[in-house]
Amino acid sequence: MGDPTTIFLIVGTCIPLTYIYLKEKKDSVKRKVLDDKYNVDKFPVTSSRGNQYYVKIRYNHEGLNKFTCSIYKRISDKNNKIKDKLLSHRGIDLDKLKFDYIKVVKIAVEGYEKDNISEIIKNKQERETLSANKKLFNQWEGRF
Repeated sequence: MGDPTTIFLIVGTCIPLTYIYLKEKKDSVKRKVLDDKYNVDKFPVTSSRGNQYYVKIRYNHEGLNKFTCSIYKRISDKNNKIKDKLLSHRGIDLDKLKFDYIKVVKIAVEGYEKDNISEIIKNKQERETLSANKKLFNQWEGRF
């Protein structure tokens, strides 16, 4: 039939490859189950300062922190298309918080606002000034 060394090499190659394939397939199914169980798509959140954000929570399969909380701000570009701008990307260990998504979002949003307080205040003042100037312009009768 065949040389015993050739048969041994073929079998010796096929068994580890089959094992690796089946293990990878099992891990893929496990990752999908965890993603379906824990991942949360973008949802709107209003911070204690009154700012509107969109938050997405993802399960990390590899990494120190088990979850990643991403904070987005919806902005419109030149063509008035709405885009999500990534503001913050934080790793959080949800096990310590007993899988409480509200606490995760609160920690992530408060941490972002604390780190960027000067920019948030500046943007708020600019919006208020723009709104006040627009109101004055609309009340103006056109005379100097």
